Amino acid sequence: MDYEIPYKDTIAGLSGFGGLDLNQVNHWTRLPAERSIVAGKGFYKAGFTMLGNGDLLASPCYQDNENNKLRIAIFRSRDLGNSWEKLDIDGDDLLGKEPALQTLRSGRVLLITSHPHGFRISRSDDDGVTWKTTPIGSTTETIDYTHIDFAMMRNVLENDDGSLWIYITRGQCYEPDGPPSKGWIYASTDDGETWEESREIPVWDRPEGMFDEGQMLRISDGRMLGIGRVSGDVPIDDGPPPYGPPVPRGDEAGDHMIHSWSSDGGFTWSHPKPLLKYGEVHAHILGLRDGRYLCSYASYHLPFGIFAVVSDDGGETWDQDHPMQLSMSPEFTTGWPTSIELPDGLIITLYATTPYPIKDRQFWVSTTECVRWRLP
Repeated sequence: MDYEIPYKDTIAGLSGFGGLDLNQVNHWTRLPAERSIVAGKGFYKAGFTMLGNGDLLASPCYQDNENNKLRIAIFRSRDLGNSWEKLDIDGDDLLGKEPALQTLRSGRVLLITSHPHGFRISRSDDDGVTWKTTPIGSTTETIDYTHIDFAMMRNVLENDDGSLWIYITRGQCYEPDGPPSKGWIYASTDDGETWEESREIPVWDRPEGMFDEGQMLRISDGRMLGIGRVSGDVPIDDGPPPYGPPVPRGDEAGDHMIHSWSSDGGFTWSHPKPLLKYGEVHAHILGLRDGRYLCSYASYHLPFGIFAVVSDDGGETWDQDHPMQLSMSPEFTTGWPTSIELPDGLIITLYATTPYPIKDRQFWVSTTECVRWRLP
């Protein structure tokens, strides 16, 4: 049986039914977990990392209306996410909307941000207190969503020779007639202080960037797995997105994640394939200690919230018949989960959610939270 859903009744088609198979029912098993608020009302998406001493850092963003900026705050937990304190930070301004944090082998912490202030990589050598920022490409000091030069990335790769790589693509979402996207490797040989274009990499001929909101992982079999988010103009197999291509500019109901593989160290990539369903975005992949892989993501269809699925075959396939819901949200402004596994198997997932009444569908009524849980 097919259902006709009036997607256009809501902003950007996010009625909650796009990407949802209405010919299914859910069978839930409830498991214990511990949840805490990282940053209260007004804080949104955050990066997440563990320091060498075991402390946790989170970097939620928030709106500075007076100065027309999206700022980033730094919070620290000394008790594995049970409680959090806001740090008094120093150095360069931290600006951006989708921050990502990473602790390097040297102990240096990197913060990666992109739109709406341009691509920036900041670094801290004192556990997140003092920051120095290096821009990549053109940047802006005030909010400008038309000023997007590079796609967002969620991690850098640390190579055996000590160099760092970050993959960057430039493309256009919701523009099916736009020019083909491009991709580059940017490299740093000084632990993230400076970055230079290392080489251009071949990507697909679509206008969407292959690695937008993306992540790169080295898999145990020697290959590399790359993921990214694309718009509803990129169909999943033969199933059209909720609006059907071409979607109106600004639509997100048909957004989804793709994944591709590299067998030559990350210089060439296979043609991307769908990773998750329509309306399932912000994917983050974590290699688990038992050899499996965990993909946490945001659901823009009902039930809204943060979910996770597991792969037993190195990321080739994912158990999407048994998704685990880690948080609930009353509507779709939720997301950007990042997960960390502790030595005893405990998983901590950080995310943004919207527990407050919605006003004009702005995400500044959100909070940043974390949940501590274990795989069944």
